[in-house]
Amino acid sequence: MTIKDLEKQLQIPRATIRFYEKEGLITPERLDNGYREYSEEDIKIIKQMALCIIVLLLLFKVNISVLAVILHMKQPRKCIIFPKKFWKAA
Repeated sequence: MTIKDLEKQLQIPRATIRFYEKEGLITPERLDNGYREYSEEDIKIIKQMALCIIVLLLLFKVNISVLAVILHMKQPRKCIIFPKKFWKAA
């Protein structure tokens, strides 16, 4: 699965997926054309990360806007670690 397909299926920004790769959480295969090919294991890890983040937010009753203020982020909707479907209106 390509990053475009993965982004669309999971509704997670490319920046998040690339961040997980940079941090060594996932290791997509590189195709001959240079594209990343994400495995089922990569997809599983990304889903688990999203779930963990959501659970922590619910546990501590924090929404993305509050967290963005805490982290001094100017654009909470572009925060790279949260799936789009969990963004709250500021």
